[in-house]
Amino acid sequence: MFSDGTNLFCYFDINKYKGLIFVQIKDHVNNNVHLLDDDYLIDLSKAKSSSLKGFIIATNPLNELIDENWETFMPGELIVFKYGEMIYSSTGRKIKNF
Repeated sequence: MFSDGTNLFCYFDINKYKGLIFVQIKDHVNNNVHLLDDDYLIDLSKAKSSSLKGFIIATNPLNELIDENWETFMPGELIVFKYGEMIYSSTGRKIKNF
């Protein structure tokens, strides 16, 4: 992952090293979404605005409580996110936005 301050570039190694997945989130204030990793707990229900939307990118699912399914990057795929939206996929993946 790399960011230029506006865009987030996410690339999954063509040799499938470590894995890379993403999930789209929305309406998190009403759903009380908690993301749990070995070291961190993030409670999205405490966000200041219920209109926040976006994607979470990780190497492993952070939580089974998210209603949406985690999607896997394809080997060699580059996906670009901007302002909470997917704007590009090098594989021609259907762009998923609200």
